[in-house]
Amino acid sequence: MAVTTDGILPRGEVLLFRSGSDERDVELAYGVGPAHRGQGPAGRAVRLAAEYTVREIRPRRVVLRIDAANAASEAVARSCAFELTDEPPVRRESRGREAVLRTWRLRA
Repeated sequence: MAVTTDGILPRGEVLLFRSGSDERDVELAYGVGPAHRGQGPAGRAVRLAAEYTVREIRPRRVVLRIDAANAASEAVARSCAFELTDEPPVRRESRGREAVLRTWRLRA
């Protein structure tokens, strides 16, 4: 799903997919271009995608996986009613480097 501020030009994206660790969960991933960060489109897009996921897909959980060094993404997660879980970090390779991601879940 494209993130826009005017309904036309993409400013970022939100993805949703079944979690690789538990098929009953849906994971959201998002990114916003540097010129549009800090202006609210990531939070609005994540809230919209989470609401859609809960209403239409009805997963066990909606989760985000965020690098612990990404304070901005963690702030978006908190503002969208996600909370950090105590699950062990997930390791994924991204752009040639290993990322250690913490799991956040949408509060019921």
